[in-house]
Amino acid sequence: MTRKTSKMCSIRRIVEHWEEACYKHETEKLPIYLDLGEPTCFACGESWQGEFDGRRGFTGWAKAPLERAHIIPRSLGGADDDPSNFVMLCDSCHPQNPHTTSRTVYMKWLHSLKPNKEALLKNLIKTWLSDKEDLKIATAIWSDRAEIEQFYEWRSNNTSFHFGTKDWSWDDNVPKMFPDLIVYIESIKNSENKP
Repeated sequence: MTRKTSKMCSIRRIVEHWEEACYKHETEKLPIYLDLGEPTCFACGESWQGEFDGRRGFTGWAKAPLERAHIIPRSLGGADDDPSNFVMLCDSCHPQNPHTTSRTVYMKWLHSLKPNKEALLKNLIKTWLSDKEDLKIATAIWSDRAEIEQFYEWRSNNTSFHFGTKDWSWDDNVPKMFPDLIVYIESIKNSENKP
């Protein structure tokens, strides 16, 4: 008797499942913000600085160096045709994923790989505030409650946000704030240079 093998679940079905799950399930959330147009490792959040971003369906997801990873491996009874049994992982995270029959253990592992806030903040400062004058202005803004509120007011009037998570998440929102902060700093510098 030959064992019937099921067809491997498509990348599109996996990503669509998790996008829907992020809004419907309270118990199984991804540690990252999932944007269909921005292929991202579900564990570490690697996104290759937008190299594979695409607005035409799932072509970016297919081209990005991501691999389908079973939550419960086929050898332990996991399904190949169920999108909820897969996550998308980069080639660094995939070899580390646990071989387990417990979704709870797998999801804890998935969340354990998120970069810590200190490392994320250092990287954001290095990336966005390498100019000493910009860093000085940003430090002044973050050191004064009134300045922070003024920045938030400016941000709400001058920028737009991706729709998405209903809950505020430090990991999702702080990185998105830095580009706005740079534009705000530029507007301050431009207003100071006007006669």
